[in-house]
Amino acid sequence: MLAEMSAPLLAEWLAFWRLEPWGEQRADLRAGIVAAACTAPWAGRGKAPRPADFMPDFDGSRGRRGRQTREEMVAAAKRMAGIFGAARGQYR
Repeated sequence: MLAEMSAPLLAEWLAFWRLEPWGEQRADLRAGIVAAACTAPWAGRGKAPRPADFMPDFDGSRGRRGRQTREEMVAAAKRMAGIFGAARGQYR
């Protein structure tokens, strides 16, 4: 396609993409916005989630280090259980 496309047409498509982006990165952003909005009521004061918190970080640009340790996973599971009431015996 690019071999047959003229430079002015490519420039036009690039300008359109700058105004109305499309593709998987934009879809991830939309999903992150929905997820952040759905989880915001359960976040603590001053800890509102950001859409980027729910988006994949394929290139590592957000500074996430390697795999979680077992202790980190257990702590995250306990936090989630507390959010949804399992710690108070509501979902046993």
